[in-house]
Amino acid sequence: AKETGKNKTSYFKKRIAKRAYDFIEMDRALFQALKYKQFTLCYQPKIDSTTHKPIGSEALIRWYSPSKGFISPNDFIPHAEMNGDILAIEQWVIERAVAFQRKLRNMGSTGQPVSINISGKSLINEETPLVLERILAKYQVSPCEVEIEITETAVIKDMEKAVKHLMKLKKIGVKVALDDFGTGYSSLTQLKDLPIDIVKLDQSFLTNICEDQESEKIFKAVVGLCHELGLQVVAEGVETIEQLSKAKEYECDIIQGYYFSMPLMQDAYVEYLKEEGFEGLNWGRK
Repeated sequence: AKETGKNKTSYFKKRIAKRAYDFIEMDRALFQALKYKQFTLCYQPKIDSTTHKPIGSEALIRWYSPSKGFISPNDFIPHAEMNGDILAIEQWVIERAVAFQRKLRNMGSTGQPVSINISGKSLINEETPLVLERILAKYQVSPCEVEIEITETAVIKDMEKAVKHLMKLKKIGVKVALDDFGTGYSSLTQLKDLPIDIVKLDQSFLTNICEDQESEKIFKAVVGLCHELGLQVVAEGVETIEQLSKAKEYECDIIQGYYFSMPLMQDAYVEYLKEEGFEGLNWGRK
């Protein structure tokens, strides 16, 4: 028994040491990523549910480390939130996404908005609205060409504080989207208290409605209530014709997912728009 106890203690000590080592290694890797600009952005098209034409995009961060290879945002974003690097990372994302909007403008774009994700920490940071305003002015991009996405879970941690800071962003003129709705614990009635313009329904909604009728009824009710509140509805994670059909049947306004396109690197996204025959772009201009 004593030997078993010693083995367990040794095992847990090794696990703790491994976690500490991994934490320090991720700290170092993130420092290198910021210093040597190892991050990049992809853009996933957002599609009008009626015309099936792109009407905007979501900027998604990607990280390829020379030493570790591709590192998923699910791995490094939570770590960056813990050690504080998230503020610098998300300010970088805002700048690069807005700069790309300027590039599209120079090509003749009529202003398809780009969605930018920010964390709860960035939301309540007093510098975030100032940084956003400065970057918009720097690249001469209109606030109406930018949407800020904040997750449901980040908002419900402190509704009062979240509303206060969301109002600051709204005053700039950007639209605000509530992302991953359905994954947290907020109620439908709380939607009316949030200064938001768009609700993005989590992929799990569509997955479930293709499997059982009760989930389908909930989906219909959620979309209907959002519309009653004057909110646009985005169906996320649409991957099959069945999911697309359900999203269209219940009048989701915007579709996003692999059915239409995976996230694309900047040049590939430009080519995608070109292939889609997006009107208003002069591809010969620089």
